[in-house]
Amino acid sequence: MKRLPVVFCVALCIAASAYGQSLAQSDRERALKHLQTTKQNILDATRGLSEAQWNFKPAPDRWSVAEVVEHIAAAEDMLFGLITERVMKAPPRPEG
Repeated sequence: MKRLPVVFCVALCIAASAYGQSLAQSDRERALKHLQTTKQNILDATRGLSEAQWNFKPAPDRWSVAEVVEHIAAAEDMLFGLITERVMKAPPRPEG
C-alpha cells in the first residue's frame, strides 16, 4: 500500500498547478487518468480478500488493509475538497 504517497503527491501537484495557472486539457486528462488507474490498482489489489485478510493487523501498532483503504478514501475526499473549494476558486497569483 505504498500508493498513498503517490496519490497524495499527484493531488498536490495538480493543486499547485491549478493555483498557479490553468491546466491544459491534456494535463488535466492525464492527471485524471492517473487517478483512475491508481484507484483501479487498489481495487484490483484488494479484490478477493477474505474478511480475515481485510482486517488482519501484523502488529497492534500497524494498520490493516481495511484501515489503509479507508484512510486513502478519506484523504482523497479531503484533497478533492481542498482543490475544488480553495484552489480552483482562489484568485490568480500576481505576476512576479
